[in-house]
Amino acid sequence: MGNWLWNLVYIGCALVGYYMAAFLVDNKLYGRKWMQANGFLACFILFLIASALFTTLQKPGAPIKVFQFLYFFWSFWSQFGPNSTTFLLAAELYRVTHFVIALIIGTYPLHSTRFLSGLR
Repeated sequence: MGNWLWNLVYIGCALVGYYMAAFLVDNKLYGRKWMQANGFLACFILFLIASALFTTLQKPGAPIKVFQFLYFFWSFWSQFGPNSTTFLLAAELYRVTHFVIALIIGTYPLHSTRFLSGLR
């Protein structure tokens, strides 16, 4: 497979995790707390496996598919757990006006430099 096809597989795994998070985030039986805890635990286990197999995977002729599977599966769990729950918490705690103020403060240097560079 070409490199761009592997990129599509990676994006597909991430999207599946993201959409599963969207469907299960408000579930009574699963919810945010378990989603984040299971996501961190799965990422920890996958990194532990990758570090244990590092010397084996580093040798020439090693099966790269094992590392690719770990990487793609990590992408799923990172989107399904920690990534989705961290921005949801901030979006629910702060009002929209706080986001607008933060946006203005954060983008002010960008707009001011664009404005001042046009004055020369």
